[in-house]
Amino acid sequence: MSGRQRHRHLQQSRLPNCHLRQGLRQIAAAATPTAGETNTNTDTGACGGCGKPCTIDNGTPKCDLGACSVNSCSGNFRDCDGDAKNGCEINIGTSTKNCGGCGAAGSDCSTKYPNATSTCSATACTAPVCNSGFGDCTGGATDGCETNTTNSPGNCGGCGMVCSTSGTRT
Repeated sequence: MSGRQRHRHLQQSRLPNCHLRQGLRQIAAAATPTAGETNTNTDTGACGGCGKPCTIDNGTPKCDLGACSVNSCSGNFRDCDGDAKNGCEINIGTSTKNCGGCGAAGSDCSTKYPNATSTCSATACTAPVCNSGFGDCTGGATDGCETNTTNSPGNCGGCGMVCSTSGTRT
């Protein structure tokens, strides 16, 4: 690109307070641009170039060496996948798969309790609701709904209901 073409290209790409200067994108992040220039390495309003705002859904952005990334997330939101493009995408206060934290740091409420379903509320899995044909006959939530009430002689159709020898409740 000739000097004249480069000058025309720079003139066309200028936005208010965003002047592209050769090498500006390569300067150290701590460098201070001169009056009327924007450091596209650190400015969230022009991250990586003029007219490229850095925004983060459910959080605040940072621009580091011209790349937009998550600075922090708001409230119970977290950046579980590490992708700045979708921001802080998970609400760990209500996410069934990431309850209380991302991945292994949280709980998957959908698989936490055997033979039961559970949701996430206020970063904790709710008490299990037993699937049809199962009951929580031990009374402890940690083992879920451990008893099959369709074939357990001591829990015929429900916890503590003993079946008769004919297969009906007594």
